[in-house]
Amino acid sequence: MTDWNEKLALFLLGLSATARAHDPAREGEGRLPAGLLEPEREKDLRTRFEQAWSWIDAACDRPPLPAPTADKSPRVAWLDAPELTHPLSAARRSLDARLPSERVQGAISSALDEIASRSAGDSKRHALWLWRRLAERLSELDGSLGADWFRYPADPRAPHLTAWQQIAATAALASAGSEPALLCVGVELSLEAGGRNPHDAGAASSIRSLLAWVAARTLAEQLGPDAILMPALSQFPCTDAWLSAAGVPDVRATDGSTWGFPASFLALVPSSRAEELGAACATAIREAWGAMLAPVRDALAGLAGSDAGFAAAWTRQGDAALDAWWTVTPVEEDSTGAGALIASRDIGAYDKIVKQRRDASGAEAPGRGAYLGLWCEAARASGEARRMIGACSGHEPRPRCTCCGDREALGSGGSPLWNAARAKWSDRIGPDELLCAVCAAGRLGPAIATASWPKAPQTAAPSGPLAVLVVSGDGLSAALRPGDSKEAATLRSVLHSEMPALLQKLRSRWRDGLDLPVLSGVGRILSASEAVTTWALHTVRHEVAAAGGVELSLSGNDLVALVPVSKALGLAARLRQTWRDPFATIQGPAGHESRLHPGPVAPLGCAISIAPDNAPLPLVAARCSRLLQRAMQENLGREAFVVEIRRDHGRGWMLAGKWDEIGPGLDALVAQLRSHTRRDALIAEALQLGVALTDTDLDKPKQEVRVAVLRAAVSGVLAGVETDEAERIARTLLGLVDHNASQALDPDGNHGLDGLRIAAFLAEGNA
Repeated sequence: MTDWNEKLALFLLGLSATARAHDPAREGEGRLPAGLLEPEREKDLRTRFEQAWSWIDAACDRPPLPAPTADKSPRVAWLDAPELTHPLSAARRSLDARLPSERVQGAISSALDEIASRSAGDSKRHALWLWRRLAERLSELDGSLGADWFRYPADPRAPHLTAWQQIAATAALASAGSEPALLCVGVELSLEAGGRNPHDAGAASSIRSLLAWVAARTLAEQLGPDAILMPALSQFPCTDAWLSAAGVPDVRATDGSTWGFPASFLALVPSSRAEELGAACATAIREAWGAMLAPVRDALAGLAGSDAGFAAAWTRQGDAALDAWWTVTPVEEDSTGAGALIASRDIGAYDKIVKQRRDASGAEAPGRGAYLGLWCEAARASGEARRMIGACSGHEPRPRCTCCGDREALGSGGSPLWNAARAKWSDRIGPDELLCAVCAAGRLGPAIATASWPKAPQTAAPSGPLAVLVVSGDGLSAALRPGDSKEAATLRSVLHSEMPALLQKLRSRWRDGLDLPVLSGVGRILSASEAVTTWALHTVRHEVAAAGGVELSLSGNDLVALVPVSKALGLAARLRQTWRDPFATIQGPAGHESRLHPGPVAPLGCAISIAPDNAPLPLVAARCSRLLQRAMQENLGREAFVVEIRRDHGRGWMLAGKWDEIGPGLDALVAQLRSHTRRDALIAEALQLGVALTDTDLDKPKQEVRVAVLRAAVSGVLAGVETDEAERIARTLLGLVDHNASQALDPDGNHGLDGLRIAAFLAEGNA
C-alpha cells in the first residue's frame, strides 16, 4: 500500500523546488511538517526526490542546466513576462497578468495552510488534495491568473511543463525507486460481439470502462494516483467519486460514472513490485466481473429451475468472456532492448537527440528521464501486442445465442427460463431471443443489480442506418515519437521566448541542440496524455451528443462513436477542427479552465463505416479501425480519411484519400445532393455513364468532354439546375472519381464511382 506520509512529503518537496525555480533568492530545501517522517527516512526520501527531479530535469524537453543559483545560468523572471507554450505544437500564449512574487507565494502558502488545518493530520487526504485540488484552489484564492493556474510552469525557463505535472511525475518516479518499470494494464471483453444496436454496444463499452477503472483504482490505492501516466486520471468523474469517498476536502462527486475510461492504462511502478501489481489489477478486474455476474446468474437460476446445464454453461461462458491482461517494460538508462518493440528509426532519433543535448550541456549521463518517452512508447506497443493476442474461447454447441451468434444459448426457445424472462423483462428481451450467459448479463445486469452494473448513456435511437466513426488513436503515439511535421515543437520553441538567446550566449554548443525536436521529456508525455484525455472527455463527447450519437470506449487507443449516417461527415469535420486547436477553455469545477488539445502537430486519421442492418457494431468498429490503420500505413499516411459502405450479399463501396484532398469535395457533393429532391435520378443517370466517367486515362481536352457529358446529365435530370451549379456538381464528382480510382485501397476493384454512392448515402442514408 502507499506510504502516504512519504507521498505527501514528495508533493511538498516538489512545491518547494518549483518555488525556488521561480524565485532563486529563496533558500532552503523545503520544510516538511514536524513528525511527518523520521530523520533517517526523511534523509533517504530527499535523496530519492533529488535523483528523480534531476532525471526529469535533464530530460530532452528542457535544457539540463545547473540550478539557477550557480554557474551564472540564464534566469527568466516569468512573473514579469508570463507566457505559456504548448508542449506538442509550440503554440505560444502570452498572459497579461503581472503578479509580484510575494503575491504568488502568499496564495500558495494560504492554500497549504488551509489544507493542513483541514486534513487533521490525515496524510492520505492531504496528499490527494494537493494532487487533485491545489491548482483549482489557487485560482479561487487569486483570480488574476484564473484558468491559467493550470498551466503554471514548473520552471520559468520552460513554460510548456506545468508545475503540477513535474511534481506528480517526480513523486511517481521517486516512489518507483532506482529501478522503475512501466506497467500496462487492459481489459478485453467478448460481450461486445453482441452489440447489434446502440444499447448493446453502449453496454459493452460501459462495462469495459468500469472494469478498467477498477484496475486503475487498485493501482492508485497501492502507489498513489500520480503513478498513472496515461490517461490523465484527474479528469475523470470516477476519480472524483473515489476521492470524495476517501474524504478529500472540496472534491465534489457530481457524477461517479466510469463512462469513457479507456480500456487500458499505463503506470510507473517499482520493478520489484511490477508483477505483483499487475496480478493485483487482473485479480481486481476478475473479482469485479464476478460480482457483476453473480446477481444476474442467481435471478436467472431461479427461473431456470432444475436445468442441469445452466450453471455449467454460465460459469464456462462468464470465465471465457474476460481477458484481464498486463505487461511490464523496464525503464532503461539508454535505448538498449527497445528494438524488439518499436521501429529502429525512432530509436535512432532518440539516441541522436539525447547525445547532442548531452554533449551541448556537458553532462556525463542524461539519466533515466531522458529515455522515458522512448520506453513509454515501447510499453504501449507491448501492451497493444498483448491485447491483440486476446483469450481463445473453446467451441460452443448449439443452439447459438441470437445476440452474439457465437456462444451457446442458455436453454431452448420453449424453455421455462426464457418464457419467464420474457414475461418479466419484456422491455429488454425480444419475443424470439435466446441469450447466452454473457449477453444475458449485459442486457439484464443494469435492471437486476443497479449498484454493481454501470449504465450506458441513454440516447434516442437514430432514425435510419447508423454510421460507425473511428478516429485513430495514433495521435497520442505520434505526439511522443519523432515525426516529419514541420509544426513539431523544438527545444528552442518551447523555452521562454527570452531563453534561446541567453542560452546561446552562455554556451555556443547549444545552437544546434536547440533546433532538435522535443521528444522524450516527461512534460511531453503527460501533456499529450492530458490533451487527448481532455479532447475525448469534453470536446468529443459534446460534439457526438450534439450529432445525436454516442461515444464508445471499446478497445485499443481508437475513439469510436455511433452516429446517424446523415451526421457522420459533419461530425468528422468538426472533430478534426477541434483536434487542431491547441488551447481550449472548458467549464470546470473552478469555472473556466485552460486545457490543452493536441494541436496542429498531432495527426488525425478518420474512418466512417456504414454496415448492414443488425451487424454487430463493435465488430464493425474493429474492422473500420483495421481499415484505417491499413490506409495510414500503406499510402495515405496519418492524415488518412476512409469511408466504407458494406451491404448484405457482399456489396460494398469505398472512398479513400487524405482529408484535405477529398474531404472538401465530398462535403460539397453531399451538400449538393441534399439540396435536390430528385437526387436518386441523378445517381442512376451517373451510374449509367460509369464507363465513360471512370476512364481516367484521357488527355486534358477529353477531360472537358467528360465534364460536359456529366453536366448534361445533371441538367437533364434535375429540373431547374443552373448552369454554374451543374458545372460544380460535375467537376466535384469527377474529382472524387479520379482521385478514388488512383487511391483505392483495393487495387483489384473499380472504385471510381464509389464516391457518388457514398455521397448519396451520407446525404440521405440510402443509395
